[in-house]
Amino acid sequence: MKNAVSLAITFLLLASCADHASSLRSKIEGATSAMEQENGDATKTVTYAPTTKPYTIIFFPERRVFETELIARGVDPAIAKRVFHDLSRYGVGEKERPMVVVAEPGKAPAFTSYYGREIVTIDDLIVVNRPNGGEVQMTLQKRGDTYYLTDVH
Repeated sequence: MKNAVSLAITFLLLASCADHASSLRSKIEGATSAMEQENGDATKTVTYAPTTKPYTIIFFPERRVFETELIARGVDPAIAKRVFHDLSRYGVGEKERPMVVVAEPGKAPAFTSYYGREIVTIDDLIVVNRPNGGEVQMTLQKRGDTYYLTDVH
């Protein structure tokens, strides 16, 4: 009985953590699907605007990332600590696993992995801080059969 309750709590935690990050992943997947229909290389801009402010989006590449690197890239130290503390059990930042995290002050970080079918290639750590909220524009590029996240502003 104790295991069933802890399993149920884990599933609820995962479901509650998946909203913003899953929404962002869905937008990126939709864009890559649309680009699949095009012949040759292609570029598409994706706009994403969480309803919260402030927020931070972190795209983890397929390499190990340290908390100090997040802070050096402008992530609030409290948010960086929460990302690594709350999500360490899922391997965020600690393993070579591409993931996206959407973090808001005072809330559990939302996250999703690109594991399985990688939807985009992320060459390096990308951090987007939006202290006043608002939208983020991301540029996706299709080169051959690979999709890259090349610009975020």
